[in-house]
Amino acid sequence: MAKVTIGIPVYNRGAALINLLQNLRQRTSVDIDHEIVVVDDSGRPQHREIVLGACRQYGATFVPHEKNSGVAAGWNTIVRSGKNSEFIVIGARPSVGKTA
Repeated sequence: MAKVTIGIPVYNRGAALINLLQNLRQRTSVDIDHEIVVVDDSGRPQHREIVLGACRQYGATFVPHEKNSGVAAGWNTIVRSGKNSEFIVIGARPSVGKTA
């Protein structure tokens, strides 16, 4: 069974993150042992609260940056924080589509 870390770097995208986490929950195969790591790149305080709440609701690990560091720093944080050796990194905007 594959063990994968799904990483999502976000910056002021709380609503998009909620949508993505809902889609991931519906679409993630039961054959994939996975964890979800969400890195908040020091967005606005109200955004951070939305992101933290979404992580709690969907069982994702929340990792905050104390200062805005950019998307590449978010990727690095995902790799450092993830527990698995395989990674999938997804931006917070897209939705995970239906499979055939």
